[in-house]
Amino acid sequence: MDYGIGNWMRRRSQLSNRNIAISTRNEAISYQSLNLRSDRLANSLASTGVRLGDRVALLLENSPEWIELFFAIAKLGGIVVPIDSTLTPDEVSFILTDSRPRIAFTSNIYSDILQKALKETSMELDLVVEAHAENGPFANYDDYAHSGSADFPPQQISGSEILMISYTTGPALRPKGAIITHANITSHTVSMITSRLGLTGVDETLAIEPFTNVFGLGTLALPLLYLGGTVHIDRRLKPTDYIDALNRTDPSIISLSFHTWSEVTDHMKQQSLNLPSLRHALCTEGQLSPATSKLMRSQGIEVANTYGLVELCGVGTLEEPTDSFAQTVHRGKPLLDIEIKAIDPNGAPLSGELTGELVFKGPSVFKGYWNLPAETSQALKDGALHSGETGYLDREGNLYVSGTSDSWSQINNRFSFKEIEMALATQKEISEIAAVGVTGDGQDKAVLVAVVLKPQFDLTAAEITQRLKKLWPSNTHSTRVIVLDQLPRSASGKILKSEIEKIYLNQGKIS
Repeated sequence: MDYGIGNWMRRRSQLSNRNIAISTRNEAISYQSLNLRSDRLANSLASTGVRLGDRVALLLENSPEWIELFFAIAKLGGIVVPIDSTLTPDEVSFILTDSRPRIAFTSNIYSDILQKALKETSMELDLVVEAHAENGPFANYDDYAHSGSADFPPQQISGSEILMISYTTGPALRPKGAIITHANITSHTVSMITSRLGLTGVDETLAIEPFTNVFGLGTLALPLLYLGGTVHIDRRLKPTDYIDALNRTDPSIISLSFHTWSEVTDHMKQQSLNLPSLRHALCTEGQLSPATSKLMRSQGIEVANTYGLVELCGVGTLEEPTDSFAQTVHRGKPLLDIEIKAIDPNGAPLSGELTGELVFKGPSVFKGYWNLPAETSQALKDGALHSGETGYLDREGNLYVSGTSDSWSQINNRFSFKEIEMALATQKEISEIAAVGVTGDGQDKAVLVAVVLKPQFDLTAAEITQRLKKLWPSNTHSTRVIVLDQLPRSASGKILKSEIEKIYLNQGKIS
């Protein structure tokens, strides 16, 4: 029996063959076509020498190619290594060296990043394939995709086989690869389907968050593809296009990070958001601010906060929208396959809304960090994920998150760039935030927070640093702040972390 994710597409194509799986500005791809394309790719990968357990890297924007490659690699029993396009060439080089993929796929948008990364590593790939390039140093994607035969036989893929290595970053400034199995993703997908969202095969979503992030892939895209729904993709989506793309596709359900929601509300001054078919809206990777929540509700859109981790395959809790606009709001109740408890420093469970370290158990909990046994043993104890974050559960089972535990910070020197961004996102003067890693004199590591202020406000870097110390006191000892007129972005609208670091270094600020 094939328990792999690739078998989803094979079976779904039999049930929903002519239904639209993926829609772009220029084409509509049916489930039958998506399954055929992934079969051809699986055969092409096999002919290139990819076998069970081999890694395949994807440095691509959201696109049909990303989805069909994901299922093709899964059908073969290979391991998907998504690479965030906002990483620096040095960070991409580290991921390539750490995961050692046999093949990498990119596009004309990110080809230069991959070429620079490959120059910084001594390893050689068997093949690099590039999409949407008229000519260049790499193999052509269309030629490669059509070279395989149209019939790929089912494999005996166990649910315990590794499906992906999802890299996450922290202040150590070296990405950590979370090992996620086929069974992990299956369990998380079923939990999303059985949640209060009531997802069905007629639901549609617009994929704004990148598939390279488990939140962008696992929150809605995979559950809808499992059910026979439709995922709308815009290859070159920029923040200025978000509202137009949402109005054009009119999704029934959407999931955006707290930062993307802020960008949407910023552009609502020039464009109106009209989504008559919208049933549910989720906020991931952070907590929606009261101001943003009020503004969205004034447009008739109720946004539910969530809580999740890469190590949980994404969303782990889901909130029922409330009328409360307090600064401290809960993140909802655990999904079907997640059990949460707060523990004291000795590991004893806490009750009565006492704050402690948050521990998660369930079949969607990851299997460890790639090539990092010490970090794995620190995070996983008796099959439970010790998150390093603090909080509590109220009497109704709703999760409240308060910060990062001191013991974890001391042992692992770990905190989340997203949590720093979340802390500053509550400040009315700030329009945009990006936290990135930088290197100081003597190769000391630091976190650089780039901030864009709203036009009517004027704060200095020192003033913002003081605010951050109050909002996030346990982690500001290695944090620097820079104020910019705008965040540097790529043609596709992604924040260029390497450019932020260059601006800061050119000012001679690292000490």
